[in-house]
Amino acid sequence: MAKLFSLHFSNSHTKESYHSQIKKIFDWIALEFGQEHRIQVIEDSSSWNIVVGYNESLRMESNFGYLGFISSNEWKNFSDFPDGNYFLYRREKEKIQIVSDYVASRSVWYYFNKDFFCFSTMQIPIVVLLNSFKFNEKIVPWFISSGTLGLNNSWDSRINLLSRNTFFEYNFLTYKSKIENIKSEFPLSTKFDFKYFLDLLSDSMSNIKLSSKKTIHLLSGGIESRLLVSYLAKPFSIPTITWGTKESEKDRNSEINIAKKISLISNLPHRTHHIFKNQGNIDEIFNEYLKYGEGRVDHVLGYIDGFGIWRGLRDSGVDFVIRGDQSFGRKTLKNEVLARKVIGCELVEDYNNLKSVFISKTLQNSDLLKKQESESLVDYSKRIGLQFRHPIVNAALSDLKLMFVEIINPLLNRRLLEYSEFIPENLSLNKKISKKINEINFKGISYAKNRDGVKVDDLLMINLKDFIYEEISKFQDQDFVDLGISPVYIRNITANINSTPPEKRGFKKLKSFIPKKLKQIFYSNNFNNLPNIRLLLRVLIILKMKERINAAIS
Repeated sequence: MAKLFSLHFSNSHTKESYHSQIKKIFDWIALEFGQEHRIQVIEDSSSWNIVVGYNESLRMESNFGYLGFISSNEWKNFSDFPDGNYFLYRREKEKIQIVSDYVASRSVWYYFNKDFFCFSTMQIPIVVLLNSFKFNEKIVPWFISSGTLGLNNSWDSRINLLSRNTFFEYNFLTYKSKIENIKSEFPLSTKFDFKYFLDLLSDSMSNIKLSSKKTIHLLSGGIESRLLVSYLAKPFSIPTITWGTKESEKDRNSEINIAKKISLISNLPHRTHHIFKNQGNIDEIFNEYLKYGEGRVDHVLGYIDGFGIWRGLRDSGVDFVIRGDQSFGRKTLKNEVLARKVIGCELVEDYNNLKSVFISKTLQNSDLLKKQESESLVDYSKRIGLQFRHPIVNAALSDLKLMFVEIINPLLNRRLLEYSEFIPENLSLNKKISKKINEINFKGISYAKNRDGVKVDDLLMINLKDFIYEEISKFQDQDFVDLGISPVYIRNITANINSTPPEKRGFKKLKSFIPKKLKQIFYSNNFNNLPNIRLLLRVLIILKMKERINAAIS
């Protein structure tokens, strides 16, 4: 429901010397968000905090606070690392500590020098504080290949991202800092026990207190959201919502129709929201997308309604949305490249056509995301899910919504995920453990087979092709060269984009009959190109974000 920028000094005198920069940050935030969202300044003699989307239920003071939800009353204690989905901060005299949850579900950026320590759930205010912008060239290959900023990258090369499951401490007297991983309560010798896992799941859910009037459960036709019906939605009588295309309602195995069936059986109110409609002015929608998410991920299509879903939920009194993101298991995959594709951390080397995009050979800080010889594909998928999918992709997607509602991901609680590290492969493969739990309460009910009924690249061609063409054409060749991208290549595919029709319906239907194993072989043999429309969208987001950040400091 809120975002935060926090600035801490060793003393009041130093704080006073930064008066003009503090005012500049306030003015930028007020201009950017003040018309729609409540802004609150919280300060004392040596700190200055500004909250966007403030409400009285937030637990925030000058030197202590958190965003998200926490299942502990001892969270102000420096040695307490609670369960939940959150980011928290706490200060005692000369020492300050910031803490991430197990998957870094809320991204927190920080920077420090001998004058101050600052942290924020937004990057641009930190750049405004520094009064200059040092574009991080490392993000270019990452954004082109994966549509994200990449592993631990920010738009400005000086800004740090707090890693998952860690705490960072800074001492204002000694100027020393330290960062440490939070230790698991389960020893490496732990043997997985299914009954204990069920008890842990129940215990984890029991710590969450929700109001049915202010909460809604995002119910898909999939696995994990169904599991949460049993443990949260049904016990608290929380209504459910499903979104999809209007056409998908004709398919009895679609997300919407399976979700309706689950809700009916569970005696829960259910509503449907049709996506990809009422899009309005594309230019305004695109600018809002960059405004609320700082261009950290390329999922523009999910917000083509101009954030109508999220504004609608907020305006109807919904404060909390339950999601079913998890890390218990992964699908059967044929190779490492496919595993990365499913997670959303594709590398430049995973696409044939990306070699031609860059002027010179590109380097990605990707060694940590490559499969180790000793790893099975399932273990590899689980690892990069924790290291990349949750803290980089999912956190960026949550960030887009957090000015409107709070996102709760109960299956990402710390103790639950710590213990899930010991789930054996036979239960982890194809999410068998979640399916096994669902069979207890929803035996015989199938999962959605046609998850959305639409193809992303076709929708991009229909909704954004003309906009992308016009906006890309406004940039000079030097703008692409500055990114290390070939302007000739970009001009060529931009010129040809209008002659690229969406995939024909008959061909799409034919592809639906191709077995998954054959599709995986197709990818494993490197017959894999990044679609031009997606490539152009990603280049455009980078260029627009550079403009946006430079404008903030001008």
